[in-house]
Amino acid sequence: MKRRKKGYFLKGLFIYPPLVHPGQPYLSLPLLVGQLRSKNVDVSSMDLNVKFYNKILTKESIEKAVKRIKLSNNPKILSFLFKNKKRIKLLINNIEDAVNVYKTQSFYNPDKFFKAMKILSFAFEVYSYQFFPTEISFSDLKTPQYDRNYKSIEKFTKDRETNPFIEYFEENIKKREFSKYDFICISVPNAMQIPVVFTLTRVLKQNTEAKIIIGGNVINRLSKVFKKYPEIFDDYIDGVLLGEGEYSIIELSEYIQGKRKIENVSGLIYKIGNEVKENPRMLLNDLSKIAVPDYTGFDFSEYYAPDIVFPLQFGKGCEWGKCTYCGIFHGKPDYYNKSAKQIVNEIKALYKRYGAVKFEFTDECIRPDLFEEIADEILKLEFKIHYFAMARTDIRFTSELLAKLYKSGLRMISWGIESDSPRILKAMNKGINRNKRIDVIRKSKEVGLWNNTYVLFGFPSETKEEAQMTIDLICNNRDIIHSYNATVYWADSKAFIQSHSEIFGLKLDEKQEEFSVYLNYTDSTMTREEKNKIHESFVNQYIEKNGFTVNQIIFPDENLFLYILEKGRDKVLEWKYRDTK
Repeated sequence: MKRRKKGYFLKGLFIYPPLVHPGQPYLSLPLLVGQLRSKNVDVSSMDLNVKFYNKILTKESIEKAVKRIKLSNNPKILSFLFKNKKRIKLLINNIEDAVNVYKTQSFYNPDKFFKAMKILSFAFEVYSYQFFPTEISFSDLKTPQYDRNYKSIEKFTKDRETNPFIEYFEENIKKREFSKYDFICISVPNAMQIPVVFTLTRVLKQNTEAKIIIGGNVINRLSKVFKKYPEIFDDYIDGVLLGEGEYSIIELSEYIQGKRKIENVSGLIYKIGNEVKENPRMLLNDLSKIAVPDYTGFDFSEYYAPDIVFPLQFGKGCEWGKCTYCGIFHGKPDYYNKSAKQIVNEIKALYKRYGAVKFEFTDECIRPDLFEEIADEILKLEFKIHYFAMARTDIRFTSELLAKLYKSGLRMISWGIESDSPRILKAMNKGINRNKRIDVIRKSKEVGLWNNTYVLFGFPSETKEEAQMTIDLICNNRDIIHSYNATVYWADSKAFIQSHSEIFGLKLDEKQEEFSVYLNYTDSTMTREEKNKIHESFVNQYIEKNGFTVNQIIFPDENLFLYILEKGRDKVLEWKYRDTK
C-alpha cells in the first residue's frame, strides 16, 4: 500500500454493504466515523444496504424485473410467470404501499404489517428470478454460485446473470464522485455479506484510487484466508483491519497521511511485493477515549421502521467468556467497559444531536452491578429514554434491581437460556444455576419487562429427549417467557469446542469452507437434517400451544421492542393472528 505525503489532508468514506435487515442503522459506521472526526479527519458514511432495499422494492424495479424475466427460456421461470400473472399485477400496484407500512405508524398494526411482509416476500421472489437461481430477501442471500471459497467468489463477482449486486454497485459508484476519497472502509459483520462485499470492492477498484480496507467481526474470524490468496490484494482490496477498530482506524489514517509507518498500524494485513504481512493487534482496554457515534449524513427516513433505535456498546469482551460454543468473545483476557457516566454522556449527546430516546444496548451481557450504575445515571436525566438489552440469568438480578432498571426505561431483556437439559448446560459451561434462572425471569416479568429468550438446538451430543426439554420450557411458560430466538447449533471455528472437538463427540471434516466462520462436522448423536427438524417441530409446537403470536412475525428484535413501546407489553401478548396461510 502506498501512502500520501506527510501532512496530506485526508478524506475517507465508510460503507455498510448489503445484505442485512434494513430496519435500523448498524453501529460500526457511526462509531468509527465518530472516532476519526474526533481527530479532525474528514469522513462520511454511506449505508448501501438500506439504499439497496429502497432501490429494488419499488414499482419501477419490479416492472423492470418482470420484463427481464419474460425474456427467459427457462421453463421454471416461465411457469412461475404464468402461474402468478394476477399476483404480480397486484404486487406492482401495492409494493410501495407495503414499504410505506414499514416506515409509518401503520407498522404498529400487526394485521397490516403481516400483509405488507407477505407482499415484500413475494417482491423478493419476483426480483430474484431475473438472477435465477440466486435468491435474496431481508437479510439473506442464497446462490449455488458461491461455495464459500475464493474460486467461487471470483466467479460470482463477475457473473452478471446471477449476481444482482454488480449492476446496483455500478449505478451507485461513479468515478466523478468516488475519486475524491483517499480511503474507503467497509464494515462486514455477517458472513452472508462476503460475496456481496467482494462484488463491491471489485467495482470500487475500477472507479477509485482510494485505499480499500475491510474489517468487522467476520473479517476478524477469517483472517487466515487473506494470507492464502495474495491476489485478493490486487483485485479486491488494499488492506484488512483486524482487532478493535476504534484505535487502529486512527493509526491507519495516520499511515495514509504519512505520519506513521505501515508496520505500526495495529492489526493491519497488507501486501508488499509478493508477500502478505500481518501486524500485531492491539488490545483495546481503555474505553474512556472512545468518541460518541456520529450519524452525520444518515437519512433515518430510509430505514424500514417508523422509529430509530440507536445502538450503544458499553464494553469489550464478555464478563463470563467461558461458554464452549461461543467464538465471539471466548479467550479474551478480560472484560473492559465504559463507566456509567460515559455511557450516559453518550446518551445525552445522541439525544441532543438527533433526538434519540430509544436505544439498544448491544453488549452480549451487561454485569448486574454495571447495569445498576447505568440505571442510577439514567434516572438523573432530564428526559426519558427506553431501551432493551441482553443479559445472563444471573441471580444478582434481584427484584429490586429489575424494578430500578424498568424505572430507568428498560422494557425488554433477552436472556440466554440455550437449553433446559442439565447435562447440556454443563457441557456448554453456562455457569448459571438452572433451577434459579426461572426465578430471575419471573421477577423480570413481575416488574413489567418483556422477557425474550435465546435457545439453541442440536448442541453436540444433545438427544431428541433433551431438545424436547427445552421445547417444553419455552412452549409451556409463555406467561413469563414472552418470545424467543431459536437457532440450530453450528460449530464456531473460534470457540473452545472447536479445539476440543473430541470431548464433545464431534468429528471435524478434513475439508473446510474457506470463507465460513463455521466448521463442517459429523455429530455422533444427530444429523444436520434431524436438528433442523427439531427446530421446525419446536416452532409448530409453540404455535399449537400458544397460537400464531405477534413475536412470530415481528423481527428483528428492534422491531419487537418498538411494538412493546407503542402498544405496551400486555397488549402485544394478547395479539394472535388467526390465518397463518
